[in-house]
Amino acid sequence: MSQVIAVVQHVFNIDILMCFNSELEESLLVLPFPYVIQLLELMRYFVAYGYEIELAQRCLGFLLRYLSQHGHF
Repeated sequence: MSQVIAVVQHVFNIDILMCFNSELEESLLVLPFPYVIQLLELMRYFVAYGYEIELAQRCLGFLLRYLSQHGHF
């Protein structure tokens, strides 16, 4: 599992951390739902281990706002 987390951290460092909020939000909007679930699971691990908490907050905050505005809650 540690190799998987290392790979994901690398992708986050290169692709996601360098995104502006608007780019991140647009990327989350076009992400297929099964991948959103996987992303949420990865965020859970990152928060549990104290890695990229700000990024997790950005993603989760946007997803929650979007879902609540579109009647999914």
